[in-house]
Amino acid sequence: RKNEVADSEATTFSIFYNNTLFLVLVIVNFNPTMNYILSLSASSGLNALLSTGSK
Repeated sequence: RKNEVADSEATTFSIFYNNTLFLVLVIVNFNPTMNYILSLSASSGLNALLSTGSK
């Protein structure tokens, strides 16, 4: 039971962390003169890079 709770909390934290990081990167990178697709792609790529790295 203890491991199930820990796994659930770890998964929830991971999803929260990735979503928060993505939103922050989109907000920081969004510039009216910049193409929205470029901003979205850069944020997604950086989020994927940071979330798949090993500690």
